[in-house]
Amino acid sequence: MTSNRSPSFFELLGLAETFEIDPQDLQDRWKTAAAKVHPDRFAGGTAAERRVAMQWSAQLNEAYRTLRDPVSRARYICELNGHPVGDRPGGQLDADFLEQQMLWREALEEIRESTGSDDSQAPLHTREAVDSLRVQVEQARQACVTQVSRMIDAQCWPQAAAALQQWMFVDKFMQEVSRLKLTGS
Repeated sequence: MTSNRSPSFFELLGLAETFEIDPQDLQDRWKTAAAKVHPDRFAGGTAAERRVAMQWSAQLNEAYRTLRDPVSRARYICELNGHPVGDRPGGQLDADFLEQQMLWREALEEIRESTGSDDSQAPLHTREAVDSLRVQVEQARQACVTQVSRMIDAQCWPQAAAALQQWMFVDKFMQEVSRLKLTGS
C-alpha cells in the first residue's frame, strides 16, 4: 500500500518533528536541499523537469519560512497533529489569562491617558511605566514559549494549542506596547 501523503516540512528538511530546533542547522539543511532542486539546475531540462524543480523549490522555501519562526513552527506542529490554531489570538484562553489581559490593557490605557492622546498620535510616555509593562509582558511571553515547548514535547495538543493562543496574544500586545513613544529617552 502506498501513501499519497505529502512529506511534512520536517521530513522535507530531514528534521525530527520537535518544537526546539537549531536555527543554524535548519538554515544549513534548507540551503543544501534548495541547491539540489534549484530551478537554474534544470534550465536545460524538459518543461516537466523545470516545473517539478519549481514546485520542490517553492515547497522547500515554504518549509524554511514556517519552521524558522517559532510561532509558525508551533502552529504547524499543532496543525499536523489535528489541533489547528486560528490566526486570531484569544480563541482558547483561560480565565486567569483573560484577567491578566484586562490588567495589561488597563495599564496600557493609563499610560496613554497620562499623555492625553493615543499611540497613533505619537505621544510621549514615561519610560518607567512603559518599561514596567514591557517587563511583565516579556516575562509572560517567555512563560508561553516554555509552555508551548513542553506541551508539544509531551504531545498534549489541546494544551499546546491553548498556550500558543496565549503566546500569540502576548506578541500582539507587545507590539502595541512597543509603538508607545517615550519621554526621557
